[in-house]
Amino acid sequence: RNVNANCVAPGATQTPLLGGISEKMIEAIRASIPKGRLATVDDIVPAYVFLASDESRHFVGQCLSPNGGDVML
Repeated sequence: RNVNANCVAPGATQTPLLGGISEKMIEAIRASIPKGRLATVDDIVPAYVFLASDESRHFVGQCLSPNGGDVML
């Protein structure tokens, strides 16, 4: 009881991890995102900060997905 278990599932994010992916593939990914761009770390961090704060005290079993609209359920 009284345990919050949540997650963050970000979409494609501009990090060094993408260094091994061709520019053509990155452009295809970018084109599939309704916002028209890959996320930056600054776009993703607020989700983690929110879930780590007391502001999320009533969030349980949630998954925040900052993805620019790439995946909408």
